[in-house]
Amino acid sequence: MKRYWWMILIAVAVGIGSAAFFAQRSKPIYHASASLVVKPSGALETSREVVESINALDRRSVVATLARMPSSRAVRRQAGQTIGLSPEEMASNTVSTVVVPDTNILEISVEGSDPKQVAEIANAVALQTILYSRQFYQVYELRALDPAPMLGKRVGPDVVRQLVAGGLLGLLIGLAAAFLLSQFRRPEPEEYELLDND
Repeated sequence: MKRYWWMILIAVAVGIGSAAFFAQRSKPIYHASASLVVKPSGALETSREVVESINALDRRSVVATLARMPSSRAVRRQAGQTIGLSPEEMASNTVSTVVVPDTNILEISVEGSDPKQVAEIANAVALQTILYSRQFYQVYELRALDPAPMLGKRVGPDVVRQLVAGGLLGLLIGLAAAFLLSQFRRPEPEEYELLDND
């Protein structure tokens, strides 16, 4: 293996160089999020109805249903129309929703290549989710908790991680190539002498 150290070094350099090349060509990825809270509707008249609706939220089926709305085609289409984006522009952004553990809070996340656009989409989707949910539930309602900031935060690509991964991949390839060459190379004359003495 020591004889082919240069091959390992070249493989590592090629791996890091390739990772750097593709990282520079990758589009930046930005992230923005807005949050909504599920609460009993203000239309409920008695305290008993409010308590029963809160207890029903513990079964999580209502929250899970509401969490599917932001990424639905209907909500995305309406949100895109609200901010003047075409279906193709909306499709280039990823919309996802998670329920914050042990809460009734929905976090709507948007990722895309434009920092301003992802923030606008997150807020528009949150608003349309509030409006859309009113068609299905009179006992519960969604309220805006935290809007998305004006500009999304850059989250990718992670250049350092890509360089490390490229270097490790190059190292593995270099070690494998050096090992194979060491197995198939012809022994030197001095090595024949050692074999004869044995």
